[in-house]
Amino acid sequence: MSDVHPIERQSYRIVAERIDLSTWPEGPAAVAARVVHATAQPELVESLVVDVDAVDAGVAALRAGAPVVCDVEMVRSGVTGVGAVCLLGEIGRAPEGTTRSALAMARSGSAPPPGPWPGRRSATRPGPS
Repeated sequence: MSDVHPIERQSYRIVAERIDLSTWPEGPAAVAARVVHATAQPELVESLVVDVDAVDAGVAALRAGAPVVCDVEMVRSGVTGVGAVCLLGEIGRAPEGTTRSALAMARSGSAPPPGPWPGRRSATRPGPS
């Protein structure tokens, strides 16, 4: 975490003081810490399940250039250091019983393979400085 803002670094120190992730494998522990950091709800760790293989696959996909697929533009705009896409703009009105976000995420499963998605709103921004 050498390239993060001092406020974010301090936030993660606080998370580490409030929750014990020492028995968690490294990848899932990092995900759990980020969930707590993003939500400010340390109690989520008690019910959180993070699969090691899923974390490993996600890291490998990101390293290979796959974008983070987001359900809302606000999340997409906050993703730094890797590509991010949001297909919400491609979805019109959702039928009753579902949401535009759910339909956008479902559509992402039929999108082209990882990498830049031509014609779709995407962004790659450098990490925090």
